[in-house]
Amino acid sequence: MTFLRHNQSPRLGKPEISIVGLALVLACLLQNTPTHAQASISREEAVIQMTYAKLDYLSQLDVVSKAALRAYLPGGQVDRDEIDKELKDAKIDITLSDFRTGPLSEIEKKRWVNLVTFPQPPAEILDVKILGHEFTDADLPKASWQTVVTQWRPAEQVNQTALDQELGWTVEQVLKMQPGQPLGNIVYSRYVSYSVELNAKGKTCSYKAMFLFGTNSQGEEKAAFEDSFMALNGLSRDSSQEPSPNGLLQSHLRDVPVLAEWLTKHSVSGASCSTAGTGQLCCVGSRCGIPDVDMRRDLMTPLTGGWNAPVSPEATPKKKQPPPAL
Repeated sequence: MTFLRHNQSPRLGKPEISIVGLALVLACLLQNTPTHAQASISREEAVIQMTYAKLDYLSQLDVVSKAALRAYLPGGQVDRDEIDKELKDAKIDITLSDFRTGPLSEIEKKRWVNLVTFPQPPAEILDVKILGHEFTDADLPKASWQTVVTQWRPAEQVNQTALDQELGWTVEQVLKMQPGQPLGNIVYSRYVSYSVELNAKGKTCSYKAMFLFGTNSQGEEKAAFEDSFMALNGLSRDSSQEPSPNGLLQSHLRDVPVLAEWLTKHSVSGASCSTAGTGQLCCVGSRCGIPDVDMRRDLMTPLTGGWNAPVSPEATPKKKQPPPAL
């Protein structure tokens, strides 16, 4: 995972940004439990919808959180028209249809490519990378949050011999070659196949994808996200791995209007969210956001310290004088 650390220097009054670690693609997440608002669809379908919805939310959050950083730091300004353009570019529109659900045994002998479209040049793949951000503002506690960024890249060219072999593999053969990796011994028992229409950064593609559901040796539910047109991998039910924007509410960045307005606009009702009060991102259907009860709780908690407290993102924030260097 790539971590971008934004540190407000108490001596220089300007950000220090470092990149630590390796960039990894976004984990498929199962943390939220579907609520009564999603009762008309199966639990598996709800998990799939939430997974895609989180990508869209976190992609747009990347734009507004970076804009808030620019506005908060000395000399920073925000162009609202430019932000609107960036948000439009960050939008990931996903339409899911033709859901088919059943026991894995039902499809074991079917060819994998009949269920999961294999991208071949000149097709392109959407790379989705998760970024972890850390912001330190003088004597305030470190604030952290996660976002995603996306970029199209050409599908990998495969030689004809390997291609013919891969196109002939059955679901059973593919699973035997990848027995529960990278999470260890996972036994998959159910599948959900579906069709996807993906629209991102001015490009559109339609294809088939699939989720596999099962449990690991500890009895924890796991799922494999088999979407060959989105470069995602890894699975987790660990809440520490759950991308969340809540760290932004523990810093003065929450006072920057461009961010505050966006977070409020995209908040969700705590009554419809099983994770309300836990500090985790909540999704109800295709809508994701911070539960309103979490927003109220965090915003009522006063913040003291910090070098800047901007009133408007369109104006250069006033900067408190740092203590003299020793």
